[in-house]
Amino acid sequence: MLDYACWKEKVVAWNTLKAAISKLKELDGWSDILGEKMASRRDWWPAFHFTYFHAKDDLATDPALLRAKAWLCRRLFPDSGYLIERETFKRNTKKLKPSPKKTPTKP
Repeated sequence: MLDYACWKEKVVAWNTLKAAISKLKELDGWSDILGEKMASRRDWWPAFHFTYFHAKDDLATDPALLRAKAWLCRRLFPDSGYLIERETFKRNTKKLKPSPKKTPTKP
């Protein structure tokens, strides 16, 4: 599902993938299995999901989504340069807080 743009911001989809990988980690050779499944995505998934700009937007709209994606990025692409972006963003967001939810004002 996460190969399609319409699912990119659905925290339920990210948490489902996170749960599947957590369950997979109980098996011997789990990293090889995961590597095989993600091999065809290695060249485009990080840019599609894990950039600084995605993280900034996720923090503003849904911090739970940002946490799920950061967890997955560390496991799916541990040798990726996108981890540098994630760590840079992590340091920069200590000063930031999520945007408050806007409530409609009465005229």
